[in-house]
Amino acid sequence: MRSAIDIIRSSRNFTALWLGQTLSQFGDAVLWITLPLAVFHSSSSALELGVIMGLFMLPQIVLLPFTGILADRVSRIRAMMVTDVIRFALVSAMAIVYVMHAMSPDVLGGFVLMYGAMEAVFNPAYSGARQQVFTPEIRTAAGVGAIASAYIYGRRHMWQRRAYIAYGGLAINALAILGLSFARATVHLMIVMAIASAGSMMFGVVWESSMQELVAPEAYGRAASLDYFGSWVMLPVGNILTGWLAGKIGGIHTIWAESIFMLLVTIVTMAVPAVRRFD
Repeated sequence: MRSAIDIIRSSRNFTALWLGQTLSQFGDAVLWITLPLAVFHSSSSALELGVIMGLFMLPQIVLLPFTGILADRVSRIRAMMVTDVIRFALVSAMAIVYVMHAMSPDVLGGFVLMYGAMEAVFNPAYSGARQQVFTPEIRTAAGVGAIASAYIYGRRHMWQRRAYIAYGGLAINALAILGLSFARATVHLMIVMAIASAGSMMFGVVWESSMQELVAPEAYGRAASLDYFGSWVMLPVGNILTGWLAGKIGGIHTIWAESIFMLLVTIVTMAVPAVRRFD
């Protein structure tokens, strides 16, 4: 029986996709660290940050029902490459604006609208590419590519009671976010966020692998776009409400309220028998 590393190495497409998206995702991670700092630099308002993040999600919600169809009709790799180049150009332009001391909420709003539109094209194409590249052997071996949770999940060919794993991960994520309010040092924040990310990845791995098993390749772009749409449709409202609530009651109490709400939603979802029976 081949090891997980041997299975992954045997697929050049997997290696190319993994290397390319590792660099792309690193850029995204840097962006989402610097974007809130840029907002606070220009306005120092939690509500403004919520509005900016809401504007980022708005074009995705509007465009996702259509970009999924596009992802099933054009080259998914080419769509990813074009949107990555455009996103790089947008980020480079924002860096120049910042150096010129021309940053403002209006400029940030225009940037996130354009960046969000590119995300709306990229995400269904990327999901479809993963479904094509991740053969059943690779899905079992790599578990969709997470570092800790996905590695453990991918150690077995098939897990039973996957709903408990998925929503257990969301519960861990909610409790870890609650723990953020009690962190007193940078190392504590790093540990808590690592736990939160592991919990979130547990859900993501189960969800992604289930979709790859159940959805036909020729329809995967449309299915992924509807998945993103359903998951994100209320995010603009949530982002604005979070910013407003943080301005009213403070960031710590907002973390408490929202993490408890997440935990309650998880419990209510698991109370549905059909969800608990999902294998």
